[in-house]
Amino acid sequence: MSTSSADYYKVLYLKEYQSNANVHLDGAKQDLNNAEEDLAHIQAVQARCQERVNRCKNNADTACNLVDDAQSDLEEAEKKSSSCSESKYDTHPFSGLKEGEKIPIAEGSGQMEYWTAISNARELMADGRLDEAIYAEKIATDLYNMVKHELSPEAQFISLKESIGTMQQIRTAGFVNTKAIPARDEDLMATLKHGRYLYDDGISEDPQRLIDLLCRAIFEDSGNDGNNGHDESLPEDVIPSILSEVFEQIELMETCHIIMEEKFGNNEEDAMFDSDHEEDASEQQIMFKMNDSCWEAVEKAIRSQITLRKEANAKELQVPSDFSSKIARYNPRAHFRFVSEKANASVNYQLDAMLNCKLRSRPTNYSKKNPVQDRIPFEFRTFDNSGFDVDGDLIALCGDTFHNELREEENFVGFQKVPYPDNLDSSNTLCELRDTSNSNEPWDTNTVKKVYKGEKRKKEWFGNCIADAENNLVWAADSRTGTVHAFSTEDSHSGGPSAKLSFPPLEAKLLGSVTSVCFASISKCGDTIIGGSGTGRLSAWNVNSALEDNDDKAIEPRIMLVDHNKNFQCGDLQYVGDSQLLVAPLRFDFDESDHSRTVRLYDVNAEAVVGLLCGTLGEVSIGKQYCVQSHNAIFAMSKSVGVVFDTRTYQPTVVLHADKRRGEQILGVPSNSSTPVAFTYGSEEDMKCWDLRMPGSHVYTMATGNTIVQHLFWHEDTSSLLASTRSSHVVSYGRCTSGYMYGNNVESDKEDEICQEGYWPRRAVHDRFYFGSQWHCDCQHSYALLQYPFQNGRGMHERPARLKCG
Repeated sequence: MSTSSADYYKVLYLKEYQSNANVHLDGAKQDLNNAEEDLAHIQAVQARCQERVNRCKNNADTACNLVDDAQSDLEEAEKKSSSCSESKYDTHPFSGLKEGEKIPIAEGSGQMEYWTAISNARELMADGRLDEAIYAEKIATDLYNMVKHELSPEAQFISLKESIGTMQQIRTAGFVNTKAIPARDEDLMATLKHGRYLYDDGISEDPQRLIDLLCRAIFEDSGNDGNNGHDESLPEDVIPSILSEVFEQIELMETCHIIMEEKFGNNEEDAMFDSDHEEDASEQQIMFKMNDSCWEAVEKAIRSQITLRKEANAKELQVPSDFSSKIARYNPRAHFRFVSEKANASVNYQLDAMLNCKLRSRPTNYSKKNPVQDRIPFEFRTFDNSGFDVDGDLIALCGDTFHNELREEENFVGFQKVPYPDNLDSSNTLCELRDTSNSNEPWDTNTVKKVYKGEKRKKEWFGNCIADAENNLVWAADSRTGTVHAFSTEDSHSGGPSAKLSFPPLEAKLLGSVTSVCFASISKCGDTIIGGSGTGRLSAWNVNSALEDNDDKAIEPRIMLVDHNKNFQCGDLQYVGDSQLLVAPLRFDFDESDHSRTVRLYDVNAEAVVGLLCGTLGEVSIGKQYCVQSHNAIFAMSKSVGVVFDTRTYQPTVVLHADKRRGEQILGVPSNSSTPVAFTYGSEEDMKCWDLRMPGSHVYTMATGNTIVQHLFWHEDTSSLLASTRSSHVVSYGRCTSGYMYGNNVESDKEDEICQEGYWPRRAVHDRFYFGSQWHCDCQHSYALLQYPFQNGRGMHERPARLKCG
């Protein structure tokens, strides 16, 4: 090749190289321009972020200044309030509202305004300015009706400036779910295996199917309960609660996988400058799939949880004393605190017995060859008691004789004496026990004596009653006819009432209405019977006049106004001493009423409200009040929150956070120490004991033999809790020859199994081993009256020294 040809090709090569270089240069310039644009964008974002930071700092400085100004204004207002005699009530921001005028509140500030109004009413009550407190409470009621769906049950108590009911002081026991502790390792392996089968079958893609399957397993043999079109069930050795945990672990793994994919699954730098990568990122994510390693991790996690449950379970079943009953499950965080000899020596004997569940030991069978003693309650046969009351040694009852008949009912009114075993300490069997009232008769002959037995299609139906030991009477209220009857306990065969009282026509019509939500509530206040009927009025009858004028004619009442503005409807009534009684607001389902929910203290002699216990809301209930004279304490249940009020200041002093279920109730029990004890009951098949010294600590949950406590009372002479119960685990009968249980037919062989000794209800709230003692109260033939006798340092039949004669 000639030199000229080489130069020619060299020139061509250099031109091509220059052309490519120019292309790369143009690309580099374009990249530089893009980078400069990105840099400018980043700098603009940085500038905006810096501007936002500066703005937040300015807002924070402004907020701090406002807080300082508000604090200064508050201090100045407090100085003015303390230095002048002008009424707090006059300076309330809503005090100038006209009747019917809507309260002006800013959006989102309703709760704070409500708390302020409640606090204002409490302060006025503490200062003795009742009229002003009543007006402030009315303002609080109006505010509550505007924001009630935003309020938590305990909010109005936790918000107090110096409240001891803070969340840190509300101590509840998060007890172990013993149903999630497998009895055999084979059951655990079977559950894990079935979980893997269900996962491979695609159940994770159909959550409703899993929910239906677990619900059907919980309510097994219930036919089509919760089926929703799926025809499948769990094998017998699969544990539903652990199966649910398996899928919770799977869901947790899936969530972690998604997070890791989002964080490390693609190049962050490419995603910043190429928007197309963002669209493709989700498509490039690796789909999660359980493999052998994942299932091994699930098994390891489940086993670890079971080990922790077993350790906690052992602690909760550990009794605090050799004399403590095994029918209770104890809160390790609340118990074993007072362990020093000095502390134990200062604890009252009876208080110690209640807080440590020291029940008396009693015989549990009739076998002389193999007698068994245990610390469980005494069981007495009773009926379906809608009304139940204890006064001294007299128990009054009313309700339905038939507890398991679907098509029949028989109203009754009756009474019985509180059981006093005369020879408990020396009896080895149940047949040896004798009652104090008649040592020649077995103890279980102390049964209900009926003073009224309703016939078919009879107009009266007595649904509420009170015991009157002073006059040997049972007063029973009939909502259908709007009357109250007095039945003598001295002559149960007299065939008629000793007296008959009638509500006013307006109240009687309201009570007798088919659609009415009202009920007749009664209480005895000194020598006066007080009746409420769901209105703002109370009816009063003099006992002596009613008994003297017994000529089969109903006696008209004296009318007393509780609320003049129709802002309050009377519900539960409870006597507290002297001429005063508590009047709770009428109970409504799901808080449908716009009326006041504040409990009132009413003086019968003065015929006026003399106190307000502010802050209760929703479904309010008050039980028998035993601690007014001894501890200046009133116990009330506000939704799922138990509240203890001080009668001297009308302020809430203790708040107990019970189960968040409807129907919960509370009972305060006095002690010889400075602190009473509280028991909550009603929503589940158990009772909870609370130590108010902590304050408000849940110390143990006590078994009720798989029954639901409807009424609970304290009997001081025997140091006993008396509980009238009902059961959901009974076979009911209707038209068919077979019975019904849990809404389904029960075959004869299954019915025989239910009646056998040692049977444990399939739908019992607690499993057989939840408590240390497997005690089940059989209610197939009748409901049960349970007596929990606590130790008190003397024989159960021995009366306190104050009651001994001669």
